[in-house]
Amino acid sequence: MLGAMAAEPLQNFTQCQSMVRDRFIFAALRGLGLRASELVHARMSAFYRLSLPRTGQTYWTFLVTDDTGKGGKAHRVPVSREVWQAFSLYREAFELPAAPAPSEDGKLILSTRTRSVTLGNTEVTHSGSRRFLGAWREVTTRQGLYKIVTGRLERAATLLKKSGRDADAQHLRDASPHWLRHTFAKAALLTGQNMRAVAGALGHADLATTMLYTEQDALDLIDAWERATPGSVATELAIAKATP
Repeated sequence: MLGAMAAEPLQNFTQCQSMVRDRFIFAALRGLGLRASELVHARMSAFYRLSLPRTGQTYWTFLVTDDTGKGGKAHRVPVSREVWQAFSLYREAFELPAAPAPSEDGKLILSTRTRSVTLGNTEVTHSGSRRFLGAWREVTTRQGLYKIVTGRLERAATLLKKSGRDADAQHLRDASPHWLRHTFAKAALLTGQNMRAVAGALGHADLATTMLYTEQDALDLIDAWERATPGSVATELAIAKATP
């Protein structure tokens, strides 16, 4: 997916901004395991520093606040180097410092479009001047985020289809922001992360919810087999009919 984004030709500054922002969105959904609502309602200051008492080393953490987390529950997720790099590059593309200030209250996901701004009694109408002032609009709805994600997935699917990879193209067309959250959970569990730690990162109150992700590999195989040969996997109904 990210390779397809990198291969897409960029013809102007706005397209470059969009690409860098969208890479961050995919990195955050995939690398932090966030729900779409948790990402789109977050603020820049959700990225904050946390020091480990044992070593004194300071790390970057992402805070899902109680007003954005499901069920009104806050939780924190360690930020990987990949996510941090994508975040820093995204901020710099919008002419912001690489690291956010603790008091930075603006929304996390910015639009490449500018908003109305007034200096004194004069309204700034020139888009270049608005960009210079950092007067960016914000993406504040799940629908807006969904449009960004599915738009990128569709463009990547089109490129895959052109290269003859029809199955991979269809897989991307069926994907969603929540699919990336599943990918985060699967990767964490398969690399040996503690179940309770993964549950905490996902904001799950019940470990049983997290355990559902351990079956995702089997579900992916079932889906692939059924796409290739419909009816090839035994269903509960088929078994019941075969029982004497």
